[in-house]
Amino acid sequence: ILPTTVDGFEGWGRIAEIQNSDSAPSKDNARRMSLEDVLHPTTSSFTDERDYAHAWAIVWFIRNHPELKQPFAGFSRVRTSLQFQKATDSVPAEIWKRLAIMWPLFLDSVTEGFDAERSFPNLQIDPQQVSGNLDRPLIATVLSDRDWQSSGVVFAKGSVVSLKCSGRYAVHDQPRPWISEPQGITIAYHSQQPIGQIVAMIVSLDGRFVSTRIPVGTGTTITVPPPHDCELWLQINDSAANRVGNSGSAEVRIELMK
Repeated sequence: ILPTTVDGFEGWGRIAEIQNSDSAPSKDNARRMSLEDVLHPTTSSFTDERDYAHAWAIVWFIRNHPELKQPFAGFSRVRTSLQFQKATDSVPAEIWKRLAIMWPLFLDSVTEGFDAERSFPNLQIDPQQVSGNLDRPLIATVLSDRDWQSSGVVFAKGSVVSLKCSGRYAVHDQPRPWISEPQGITIAYHSQQPIGQIVAMIVSLDGRFVSTRIPVGTGTTITVPPPHDCELWLQINDSAANRVGNSGSAEVRIELMK
């Protein structure tokens, strides 16, 4: 299960354990357990609460993500180590690669009441590998009722990326729509940033590096740190439990500076 609210689940603690263990040791790189860390724990006894919480999270993620149910369906019939290995081998390598990128994005967003219909990162994305200069800037549409959304672009290590944002959209609809622009609404905050603000994350292609949330607002510049080639993800800042009343979208102009 994933609780719909904190009330009534006192002491359950798995989401809190994930959030506490994923605190950032520096301002640039969030310390999250990579998919490989979760799939290959140091012990099978799960005496460490951090390991147990992340094991629960990957099972819930795969079981409930609409694009992962079919490729991982064979695991429901697993009863032995040999069957487990066969089920693992049956999942296409490309799905494992995408899952490694999706995983830290899910960890960033997971919360009580997580909206499984609107808040999972999409699996079926084919990022455009970028090397050298783009012929022209790319325009990404970012929906306010969805959580992390891929820009569709992978930037090489050392790239300097310019983002410029525009648009008006609604975050929440009670008692009436809260109209926001890319800088956000400072009447309420999520993850220490105004709701409605455009924020970004960059995730390495092996999922082992993930930035903290990068405030974008009306615009910013992001440098992709070596030695990572990274995919750029965007969202209109809000809780993954509160997007049902959101509507509209923003446009983000993405330009490779060098």
